[in-house]
Amino acid sequence: MNLRNHARLARALSLAACALLAACTHAGAGGAPGLPRTRTPAPELASDALLARGIALLRAGDGVRAEQYLVLAVRNGTPARRAIVPLVQACVSSSRLQSALEHALPYLRRNPDQWRLRLLVAAIQLALGRNALALDELRRVQRVEPHAAGAHYLAAVIARDQLADPHAASASFRAYLRADARGEHAAEARAWLREQPAAEPNPERGAAP
Repeated sequence: MNLRNHARLARALSLAACALLAACTHAGAGGAPGLPRTRTPAPELASDALLARGIALLRAGDGVRAEQYLVLAVRNGTPARRAIVPLVQACVSSSRLQSALEHALPYLRRNPDQWRLRLLVAAIQLALGRNALALDELRRVQRVEPHAAGAHYLAAVIARDQLADPHAASASFRAYLRADARGEHAAEARAWLREQPAAEPNPERGAAP
């Protein structure tokens, strides 16, 4: 894979992670305590304190220690739904993508409709070079939320950059524009579609102005 494709995948992964975090309620939004002095989690802390410290570490850029605290918080009683978003983000921020999947996939098996988390999983699979698995996750996202623009964009990236399938890429870029005509990738989608044969359907037809 060339450097340009690496940059695209990194950007797609970052955007999926940001969309997930923006759409979910942050645990401990009322304010997290200061960072712990210890190098490892203190097991005697209550689960809410462990959760808050994990989030504080994540915000401070220490993804590895954040993961430790968040895992321990869940073990001590924090509901997984409160910890899964920062936990996966902690792994992504420290480039531990396989660990992120090990946390996210079991949660998705129990909560299959959590499409934003599944979109991040698709981006992680794509970053790991697992195109078929990424596409499978994206199809699941689209079944739950057909208007998820990010899912259409990632599908277009896979078809264009990994599968060399311009027709599938065009279809996904058109779907992206229908979902988000003014989105961050709208110019990229339109540029791609303008370069395709004139027989391709008009990408602007039916899209929002």
